[in-house]
Amino acid sequence: MSDPAASLERAHPLHDSPPLALSIAITPLALIGMFGTPALAVYTGAGYDLKPYPWIMAMQIGLPWVGVALAWCCPRWFSIFHGRGRYARRSSDTCSLQFEFFFPTVFVYLIHYRFAVLPARQGLLPWACLFGAILLVGGGLRDPYLWGGGARMHKGTLLFAALLSLFYGYAAALQIDIVLDRSAAAVTPVTVMEKFHTKGHWGVQLRPGVFQGAAARPCVPAGFYRLLQPGDTVCMVGKPGALGVAWYTAQACPWRGGRIYLDNGASL
Repeated sequence: MSDPAASLERAHPLHDSPPLALSIAITPLALIGMFGTPALAVYTGAGYDLKPYPWIMAMQIGLPWVGVALAWCCPRWFSIFHGRGRYARRSSDTCSLQFEFFFPTVFVYLIHYRFAVLPARQGLLPWACLFGAILLVGGGLRDPYLWGGGARMHKGTLLFAALLSLFYGYAAALQIDIVLDRSAAAVTPVTVMEKFHTKGHWGVQLRPGVFQGAAARPCVPAGFYRLLQPGDTVCMVGKPGALGVAWYTAQACPWRGGRIYLDNGASL
């Protein structure tokens, strides 16, 4: 059986680390991945409505594929799943792109969609597995560190790559389901029973019998939370989802169409 490390060394015998030109070329993309999405969050949080969600979706879904392209062109120099390992003579031999290009995925979970409620979010799992599997195969097909086989297969790294791909796939499915949903919205006015504030999240408890589970306790922007009092009415705006997974968000009443706020100052 051929040694994948030896095959890789024969394919790229002249360099131990990425050439300067390639390193300089990926720097702007890495900066976009690390700081572009949080910068949008800060700017929109200041009160400017940029409707950033198509751009955030493009960043989160597209940037890892730039890493895949680099890994395919230069598998000895770049990987989107690992940075140092058995086939690298020095820790700098293989440049990991996972942090830079997966960074927007973290902000999708923590910031940008925190006011969207998906009561049946498990419906996104098949799509998450599909999108994650495509990325895992595309990013790891020419990565001998993942597919070395036998005793040389690093199972821990392969497991991490699978989990990272699933994490990516779920964020991609969530955004596609919400951002590309062009269907008409259903509006349900509901009375607020009480307010709650836990771990940096502001939310309201709605009148029982209308919504169940998480949809009965939606999170709302801090400014909207301060204006609400028990007995007030919020408009629960619901859509069926582009991937068939329904989602809801609490908006100020009366809501007659138009902007749907999913973050402080940022609308869909």
